[in-house]
Amino acid sequence: MDFEDELQARFESHEMSQRLRLTRERLMVARAIARQSDEFTAEDLVEDVQSPQTKQVEQRRCSRSTVYRTLSMLVELGMLSQRDDIDFVFRKIVGRDQDS
Repeated sequence: MDFEDELQARFESHEMSQRLRLTRERLMVARAIARQSDEFTAEDLVEDVQSPQTKQVEQRRCSRSTVYRTLSMLVELGMLSQRDDIDFVFRKIVGRDQDS
């Protein structure tokens, strides 16, 4: 199961109790995470989702705050671990078997 599929599955199981919505922007962040190496920073992700290439493919924009909120939520869902609070370095827990 890839990162995006796992995200959808976990959202479906938590959606009702947490009142979370799987928005297109959150899926955009999930696709960007799938493109990262196993360990990445929040700023790496912001650069990816705000790149002109990503905006052209996704046909939408994603704000820095959406990226940071989504990362926090993915840590809570157990899909990422956060290595350091100061540097905002994250590590994938699920979807590691895919090529980056």
